[in-house]
Amino acid sequence: MPLNTRRIIMSIPKGKAFNRPVNAQYVGLNGEVISVGGTDVRVLLIDEDTNVLMCSGTTAPSSKAGYAKACIFIKTDAGAGTEGLYRNTGTTTSCSFEALDTITAGEIALATGSVLVGTAGVAAALDASTDTAILIGNGTTIAAHVLNTDVTMSNTGAVTIAAGVVTAGKLASTLDLSGKTVTAGELLTKSNTGIPGTNVTAVEYGEGRNHTTVLTISGLEYTIAGAADEAIGKLIYTFPAGVHTHEVSYMSVALQGGGTIDADTPEVGIGSVIASGAVATLGAVGATSEDYIVGTAAADCSGTATVVGPVGATAGVLTGISLNKAADVKAVHLNIADGWAGADTATASGTVVLKWTTIA
Repeated sequence: MPLNTRRIIMSIPKGKAFNRPVNAQYVGLNGEVISVGGTDVRVLLIDEDTNVLMCSGTTAPSSKAGYAKACIFIKTDAGAGTEGLYRNTGTTTSCSFEALDTITAGEIALATGSVLVGTAGVAAALDASTDTAILIGNGTTIAAHVLNTDVTMSNTGAVTIAAGVVTAGKLASTLDLSGKTVTAGELLTKSNTGIPGTNVTAVEYGEGRNHTTVLTISGLEYTIAGAADEAIGKLIYTFPAGVHTHEVSYMSVALQGGGTIDADTPEVGIGSVIASGAVATLGAVGATSEDYIVGTAAADCSGTATVVGPVGATAGVLTGISLNKAADVKAVHLNIADGWAGADTATASGTVVLKWTTIA
């Protein structure tokens, strides 16, 4: 509520002369303890509307009427190093006192996209608006940098890892999946894996013991010497050293001639020994030239795939080459044989899948 005003006759300062009393709408600076808006404060100064301009006390008023806008409150029991001056940022009908060292965000002049950073003990503006940049500490301060080409991030926070940058050397040698379920993607392994042949790529699925090896064949060329019986083979995979069992194989392989042999129907098979010799069938080469997949007649050499499997070893599931001991042959060959129509080049393409298990 408004305060009662007083007419105060001031003493004449030394060296000054006044020919009349001085009227002032204030209470002397010694002040007077008055209840303002229901709160007792020592009023030191009032304005022409009898609202308090300056007062003191131990508790700053809150949500009270009778305090001028920007009224100063002096907290007389403020501790050492603690702000003791407050100002009314509210209204004359509902005060709100804030410490003078309190700065609100709206009071700081700062360019759009900038942040305040401590520099030499004071605040300085740092432009953080660079598109896709992030703030990174360098041990002394922070700076805005854009991620490099290995990993990029959009300005909506979507992160992309570039293809080929996550190599085996950057991964842990072991992965603990105890009690976990892999629900997306497929588990690949670099442990206990073999070596693909020339013009063959291998993807090794498994966890290092149970393997599914997918071999992709592309541009694998067989040189046909002429119009004669001939068996030829190419190395497509070598199992790792040690002991393993081979469960099943699958093959989908097409041959493409250069014109002379396009209508030929050679045998296509997979064996532990490379096919060779002047014979028209893999059986004539020997059982080991087709001990994984027995020689099967191709429809042509014009790109039609020969599809076989999944099948166990020719000798039977988990017999013969499938029970592969440390000293047994580790090589896997894609073999072909025919009575060829003439000199040409047969180019193989397709997929071979081997399902096997590391034992020791």
